[in-house]
Amino acid sequence: MRGIAIICVFLFHAQEFLFPKFKLGDNTGKTGLLNLLPTAYGWTGVELFLLVSGFVIHLGFLSGNQQFNLSVFYSKRFWRIYPPYLLSLLIFCFTGAGINYYTHSREGLKDLFAHLFLIHNLFDRFYYSINGVYWSLALEMQLYLLYPLLLWLRKKYGINKTTLIIWLIMPVSYGITYFIMSGSKVAQSNFVLNYWGIWALGALLAERYFNNKILFKKHRGVIAFAGFVLIILAGFYVSPALSALISVIAWLAFFEWVLHAQINTKAYTLKILIAIGLCSYSIYLLHEPPLFKMLLWFNILAPKSYLAFVKAIPAFVIIFIVSYLYYKIIELPSIKLGQYFRRKLNLKSAPHSQKSTKTDEA
Repeated sequence: MRGIAIICVFLFHAQEFLFPKFKLGDNTGKTGLLNLLPTAYGWTGVELFLLVSGFVIHLGFLSGNQQFNLSVFYSKRFWRIYPPYLLSLLIFCFTGAGINYYTHSREGLKDLFAHLFLIHNLFDRFYYSINGVYWSLALEMQLYLLYPLLLWLRKKYGINKTTLIIWLIMPVSYGITYFIMSGSKVAQSNFVLNYWGIWALGALLAERYFNNKILFKKHRGVIAFAGFVLIILAGFYVSPALSALISVIAWLAFFEWVLHAQINTKAYTLKILIAIGLCSYSIYLLHEPPLFKMLLWFNILAPKSYLAFVKAIPAFVIIFIVSYLYYKIIELPSIKLGQYFRRKLNLKSAPHSQKSTKTDEA
């Protein structure tokens, strides 16, 4: 699922660069037809990432005999997410505006500190700076901060009512932030509480799966396929906001279909997808600025427009190789370092997660 999500995001960013006149939600003229391409909705891969995150985190909690240790949880999340992020942040500071800008300029210092503390998604001017994908990492970390509250609500009301409560909070949050963050074009609409419901649906799916219950009782594949078609039609004829809502349902149905489908995991193509998913975090961290430069180079070699997405293939292969090395050299050692410090500090998690590093790698 992560492999699918990162491919979607990658293709969307490739389309943005390869077709500079492409504008999401535009349904006028020849360039408007680009919104009928499935790649134009690759941004919904972020919604899929959030569903997967909620699913994996909550399934780990359920599999660990429903024991939640706050220190262990945030230690795992920190060592899983932050060190690889920090290194990539420093790389793009050096290769972007230059480290002098971020250390000697007042605005640069603000930008750097906002990114270091993962609050840059609260400010329009820092939202897409340094690396355009970093906004969702700040969002993810903020969703982790909300997880204990989700567990408290679950204990009090059950997972179904908790999910409903969170979805009811979303429009209220949107209304409040509209006044508090007036003038914001990006940060307000993408505030963490506005995404909490998607993450909660992932947790709901995990609970259903863990208890051998079904969320979509029939026609999961049909619902998913119909949803994907509606994503494109809604985005072209109505608005991307409606596409986002439909995409959550479509990806959720597809996710559950995958969980219960008879899939040959030894198939060669699936092994490739699994490998991509394995280092999807590194791909996500590293792909955007280099992708644009590589596509520019390939565009010079093959300027024909009908070759547009063909140019993305070698770019993806190069980024995948670099990301796989980053996963091996940076991600995995970071996870192991976190395990080492937890042992030193005698931080104990649930018995299930002590026997395996799978929850750390999630």
